[in-house]
Amino acid sequence: MQFGGAVGTGAAADAAAGRPGAADDVRSALAARLGLADPGRAWHTERTPVIAVASSAATAVAALGRMAGDATFLSREEIGEVRLASAGGSSAMPHKRNPVDAVAITAAAVEAPVLLEVIASAAVAGDERSAGRWHAEWAALRRLVRLARSASGAAARLLDGLDFDADRAAAILDAAGSAGARPDVEVLAAASDRIVDRAIARFTRLTDSEVTR
Repeated sequence: MQFGGAVGTGAAADAAAGRPGAADDVRSALAARLGLADPGRAWHTERTPVIAVASSAATAVAALGRMAGDATFLSREEIGEVRLASAGGSSAMPHKRNPVDAVAITAAAVEAPVLLEVIASAAVAGDERSAGRWHAEWAALRRLVRLARSASGAAARLLDGLDFDADRAAAILDAAGSAGARPDVEVLAAASDRIVDRAIARFTRLTDSEVTR
């Protein structure tokens, strides 16, 4: 909840009520009425909440970008370990399947860090609605949140249509071991499972912690 008047002091509400501290009561009651948290203060020039939202969005886009990059690489014709159901065609190469969703996610991941930098830079504004900085912050924040939303949707489609070619992966694994000792498939699979399980558990704990907080 944000309520503090023109400059964050709440002086107008205090004057209207004829007593100091009236602005705090109005803010608290308004927050309760709207179902929002009362921060206990006006946060006009405190931009840490904005940076926190932007950082979360940028982190999500970065994680999705890494996943999209892996999917793009593994779907390349010379690799071929995965097939993408949502791939687009190519006018120049009819046989080619363009990883449309993966490309869109990767583009978002490239753009997101720049937007986060703009938001962090704008946080040094000394005034509420600081000329130029405030405007740059909100334009960048809107774009960053939209990128997180669109990348999440594209990732859901990407994963839903992802087809893993186990035979092709096995052939590549066999070829990798032809020059030396053959990799132990069971050991590799078990190690991969541990990595994935631990990553899921870690991010689940982080998510639960954020929700509780």
